[in-house]
Amino acid sequence: MDNPQLYGGIRFENPILLDTEFHSDIGIDTKRVNRSISVANYCQINVEEFADARSAFPIVFSISDPYMPIAVFGIVKGHNTYANGEGGWLSTTYEPLAIRQYPFCAAPQEASNIPVAFDQVMSLQKGGVPLFEDDGASDYLTTKLTACKQYLEGQRTTAKFIDLMKKHGLFRQIDQKLQSADQVVDLGQFQIVDINRVERLDEHDRDHLNTSGAMAAITYHLESLSQFQTLVDAIPAQ
Repeated sequence: MDNPQLYGGIRFENPILLDTEFHSDIGIDTKRVNRSISVANYCQINVEEFADARSAFPIVFSISDPYMPIAVFGIVKGHNTYANGEGGWLSTTYEPLAIRQYPFCAAPQEASNIPVAFDQVMSLQKGGVPLFEDDGASDYLTTKLTACKQYLEGQRTTAKFIDLMKKHGLFRQIDQKLQSADQVVDLGQFQIVDINRVERLDEHDRDHLNTSGAMAAITYHLESLSQFQTLVDAIPAQ
């Protein structure tokens, strides 16, 4: 994300295409998956998720093109404010699709009958949660495939939103600092949508933002920024 304060996102070390025959007997090491999530400081998030995510965590945009929206989970290395004590996700907090699909991700449909890749380092030859059962995909895999499909569909809508923001020059880079109980926390650099630039648009362009749903997404994004204080307040004691 080009932000020194956001140390690590959800990473795929060795993604490979899922094959129904070759991977019929393997399982997923969910404990390792949860450990990876528990130390993630951020992940990409789709614009359609802004409404549900705004009251949970801040949503910002990367400072390098294509300016993807990022959900921020923590500002201390290895600390995810929204991971529960067992490494999973807090049940009371919105769980982004990028987290729900992990360690799977959508792949080009022409590459396989099941258009999904997964991180091979999260698999086990024996044990773990099975991907397949006698009658086909396991409930675990079915849930992951559903999240992958939703995430991929959301990426297309998100790309259109980003293009619209870029077209009107609405992104503004900021360098944010916040006060914690005993220190000033430097959040680093990221981008937000500048509401002043939005308000300076002509009536036709503002109407288009409204009818396209972009204005609502901008509002949710700006509302979410107040959650940075939640992250600051949740910094673990030294």
